[in-house]
Amino acid sequence: METTIRLALPDTLNRTVFLDKITDHYNTIPESPDIFHRSYYDTFDWRLYKKGLLLCRGGRTYQLLSQNHVVTASATIASHGTKPRYWWDFPVGPLQHQLRALLGVRALLHLATLKTEVHGKRLLNSDQKTVLHIRHEDVFITNSKAESHLQRAVVLCPMRGYPDELRKFRLHLESLSINNEAADPFLAALKTVGVKPGSYTSKLNIALAPDMSARAAARRIFFHLLRTLRQNEKGIKADIDTEFLHDYRVAIRRTRSALTQFKGVFPAQATEQFKQDFAYLGKLTNRLRDLDVYLLKRQEYCDLLPERLRPALDSLFQNLATERRDELKKFILEMDTDNYRGTLAQWERFLADSKNEVMEPSTNSSIHALNLAQSIIYKRFKKIIKIGKRIHAESPDKELHRLRIECKKLRYSLEFFTSLFPKQDLDYLVKQLKKLQDNLGDFNDLHVQQVNLSQYLTTIKGVGARTVLQAAAVGGLITQLNTRQHEVRRSFTKSFQLFSSPENIALFKKLFH
Repeated sequence: METTIRLALPDTLNRTVFLDKITDHYNTIPESPDIFHRSYYDTFDWRLYKKGLLLCRGGRTYQLLSQNHVVTASATIASHGTKPRYWWDFPVGPLQHQLRALLGVRALLHLATLKTEVHGKRLLNSDQKTVLHIRHEDVFITNSKAESHLQRAVVLCPMRGYPDELRKFRLHLESLSINNEAADPFLAALKTVGVKPGSYTSKLNIALAPDMSARAAARRIFFHLLRTLRQNEKGIKADIDTEFLHDYRVAIRRTRSALTQFKGVFPAQATEQFKQDFAYLGKLTNRLRDLDVYLLKRQEYCDLLPERLRPALDSLFQNLATERRDELKKFILEMDTDNYRGTLAQWERFLADSKNEVMEPSTNSSIHALNLAQSIIYKRFKKIIKIGKRIHAESPDKELHRLRIECKKLRYSLEFFTSLFPKQDLDYLVKQLKKLQDNLGDFNDLHVQQVNLSQYLTTIKGVGARTVLQAAAVGGLITQLNTRQHEVRRSFTKSFQLFSSPENIALFKKLFH
């Protein structure tokens, strides 16, 4: 069959009248009426939609569809009561494989459920061959309490090899004032409930003008970060998936970094106060995020050990899961305190006030955004080169940690001001920087993991085979992580040399010096 055509049906034509008008002019055979339900899913950050895909469920079957509703993969779950949330909840097969690459650790969220009532006819030619399937569809948005009418449409499903018959039938539909394309039911449903597809992203898509004031640019950046922070609070409280907390924490870190780097853009006293406020917000979730990371690495940790030792890690992860539940409860309670709410409300008022002339000017409040960006980025780049060149095989670990922090600040600055510089150049520099960051981040993560596991090792008490196995498993895990850390450390020199290549240095000078 060819690509389907979906047309809006005028209110003046009800289903019976429309189908009768077809029968009056054409040789048709009625098809059995049908009613089907489709539920649609995506992640909070629209990972499927942004790839031109939809995930829908009808009965027990899930289908991954392209934008023109061609099925790319499907799977049938075990029972009606099963509701997969993550890629690993789906049966092993092509659908699970695709979703694994697309979703990562993000959970699927229900977006809409549609009920469609279908009445159709087959249009026959003089040889009594079917040349076109014609469907009248009534589409409803449904939920557990009610349903509301969404759309009436005519859907044409042409058969291959009969273009003339399709063209003639389209002319007949035009005579009935049926010629306007109908919206995709899924998109129409989202619009009806006030949801804009693709509306959330953790990326910094901030439009800045080179000649806008530094204060105006900073205000726009900070408002974007505050909105991101707020958008993730509900997901954290509902414990939907770990990425809500991750994006929340990144928004806080970016805000703290900008407050530190945007020197003289806002009054010094206010800047210092908000730096302290966001330091307080960041500390609230440090342990919670660590626990998320450990739990997500469970399979990776198990794979590092001989199979006979893997069950001995069960108690470790049970303890981590219990501690995580407690930490999440603590943070949720903190989010409802006057201190937490007041801190963010005060920050929002400050940003709103900074748009007015009431706020006193400061050293760099009126310089152009482009000048601010170039100054911050080039200064940070030179500092990274200076620190990195001093690091050698005998340098203490704290030097790599210091370099990691500086790289993170540079990355944030490049992302803040992306719109002010050529996209191709910025994408290239960020890609090069990310390779160095990955090396430094892996080194730091492996160090932190060993410290925490060593502390856990001291808590293993008792005698007997079970205790011995637990200690052996944790000790073996620490050894494996330590070996990895040394490997990452040895590869640092190559990573830094690539980042500090003459070509990179020349490009940084060209754009920011």
